[in-house]
Amino acid sequence: NGATLKTEEVAYGTTPSYTGEIPTKTATDQYTYTFNNTWSPAIVSVTGDATYTAQFDSSVNEYTVTYTDGVDGAEVFADQTSTVDYGTATPAFEGTPTRTAYTFVGWTPVVAETVTGNATYAAQWEVDIWDDENDKTTGGDGIVQVVTFTNEDGSYAASGTVDPDMTKVSATAKSGYKFNIWTKNDDTSSVNPDAAIENVTGGTTIQFFANWAKKSTSKPSTDTNIPDKVPLETQDHFAYIIGYPDGTVKPAGNITRAEVATIFFRLLTDEARDLFWSTTNEYSDVAANQWYNNAISTLSSAGIINGYEDGTFRPNAPITRAEFAKIAVSFFSYVEEDYQGIFSDVTADQWYALFVEAASELGLVTGYEDGTFRPTKNITRAEACTIVNRTIQRAPHEDQLHEDMAVWPDNPAPGEAGHAWYYEQVQEATNSHDYTFANDYEDWTEILENRDWAALEKAWADSNDAPGGEVMK
Repeated sequence: NGATLKTEEVAYGTTPSYTGEIPTKTATDQYTYTFNNTWSPAIVSVTGDATYTAQFDSSVNEYTVTYTDGVDGAEVFADQTSTVDYGTATPAFEGTPTRTAYTFVGWTPVVAETVTGNATYAAQWEVDIWDDENDKTTGGDGIVQVVTFTNEDGSYAASGTVDPDMTKVSATAKSGYKFNIWTKNDDTSSVNPDAAIENVTGGTTIQFFANWAKKSTSKPSTDTNIPDKVPLETQDHFAYIIGYPDGTVKPAGNITRAEVATIFFRLLTDEARDLFWSTTNEYSDVAANQWYNNAISTLSSAGIINGYEDGTFRPNAPITRAEFAKIAVSFFSYVEEDYQGIFSDVTADQWYALFVEAASELGLVTGYEDGTFRPTKNITRAEACTIVNRTIQRAPHEDQLHEDMAVWPDNPAPGEAGHAWYYEQVQEATNSHDYTFANDYEDWTEILENRDWAALEKAWADSNDAPGGEVMK
């Protein structure tokens, strides 16, 4: 490596010998080096100053290449591992990856042409879905629910959801998805699980696969699901939430009805704000001198928000998930349909049923893993930011933010203690930024100065010849 190992003074005509530490040479990705006990030039009797350089043999490094099924909690196929030399062509997966009710769509990362280090490639899958005619569509956007039955002496032990008599199989409703068909084992066509169970002989285990297709999408790279009834700003990604004086953003905290009105008031396009501008309202508890008056009055004029039967708006009350869903869908033109019972705790006779279902169809809400929506639960600030981001076509990704962004001690980054699912959603709401789209997600390119909302509202008020007010933090 160019370092001097040892320097000696010896008499003329003497043949020196090296007695120091064994010379080493730093390995590369391709080679490992071993001292071969020779020097260049060869050591001879000294007739003048001389420098001898250690000589090394090289051996090509070996690396492992592993193919995995990429599925957590189950083994679709056994890992395949090969050990090969650096620079060798990457060995191919032996056979064809298969998985019941899924289509193999490639490996991640993309398999390299040659081996330059240890590599693990995980199989990628897309759910097979079927249309109303039971024709299969390869690589659909959906999920699969597996229900396993075992016949033991005439009775069935099941993993999944079954009727009490243990003879009929049913699928647990999946929020945001539409049930397609049942398949069985490696079948690629529909199957009636009730009939299939009746034909199972003793000691046999069978699996049924409930195939669900995603009901809707709100990917920002398309022109679908854009708020069109009352337009919102979807291109300019400015921060619409400001942190608290103590430096926190309180993502798990409640958000009030007045704060929500102010957020959407800020997000209106200038044209929409001018069109619906109002400083008066019919609520008994929203006075003209309150900081939230202009926001509530304007959104009420636009038909986005309304109050209660007793004539109040209750601006300082926390807002529920159902109330927030109703506000979000009010910005869209959509066709009301009979409620399909997408959430187990939302029934057709409740005032918010159609609003909640519309929010699901528009891709604004997804509900909880247990199939509930919890409509009367107060929405958190993080949940509110998530729905707002979806409403205005924003799609942050935790790996594509910007190093100069504002961060919050109560919104830890990935890898930090307390990191939560809403990290990128809160960062999106609290940082003004430029962006491009990469792989259907935003790729932040620059952090911009946040807007001065107090000054802006004053300017809006002045332009509409109305009193302005402060804005919420």
